Amino acid sequence: MKFVRVIKDDGVLQICVRDKEVYNVYEMFHARHMLHLRAYKHKTCSIVEEMIKEALIKAKDHFRVPGTAGVELFAAASAPEAYTLLTDQVFQQIMSFHDPDGKLKEAKAILKRVEKRQLYKFVDQTLKKTEDNVYFKHTVSAFTSHCMLIYSLTRVTFDYEMKEQNPMDYVKFFKKDNINVAVTIHREQLSKILPTTFRDVQIRVICRKDDDASIKAARRCFSAWFGDGDTTTEQHLDTAQT
Repeated sequence: MKFVRVIKDDGVLQICVRDKEVYNVYEMFHARHMLHLRAYKHKTCSIVEEMIKEALIKAKDHFRVPGTAGVELFAAASAPEAYTLLTDQVFQQIMSFHDPDGKLKEAKAILKRVEKRQLYKFVDQTLKKTEDNVYFKHTVSAFTSHCMLIYSLTRVTFDYEMKEQNPMDYVKFFKKDNINVAVTIHREQLSKILPTTFRDVQIRVICRKDDDASIKAARRCFSAWFGDGDTTTEQHLDTAQT
């Protein structure tokens, strides 16, 4: 807080940073991006998320939130009392839920695989040049209908928290010789090697099967489908240890 001041800019109070800290502010946004790239949205994390999501979907009609009058899993979102009882323990609650008819068998099997780290296999990923929701939905439908080996085709975005925009354009600074005036410091005023693009969109493919033949077939299918000049295949690229 040593280099921060509150200054009125165009009639609005702004939290402004000393101009000499501009590179540290850039680094703050970059550090956030790298945490998402290397940890929060790492492919292994994405696979675990997909498996848990599938297990919850398979369990939703047969699992009842413990401590409620038979409230179904997804119905808890609109039932405040049940919602307060729905915690991270739902994973273990599904695993131990009394299920004499075996209706939760598939959900329990998926969660058991997560526990044993028998995860679905990462097939490939590609870097999209554009983010088009209609195109993505069409691609998911068409691709999965042609490649039945594929478990999931997902889109993952990485940015500086303002989509395609540079958040630094909205950060106000002040100078040592004029501490009561808020100014904007544009990238062009600093360096030519600072980033010019602030959003990446990846499409990732995950396969249920874990045998080599299935993985290779899925990878061939993925490469053939996305070999349209609008993607850059990153078949063996990884940014962190799995």
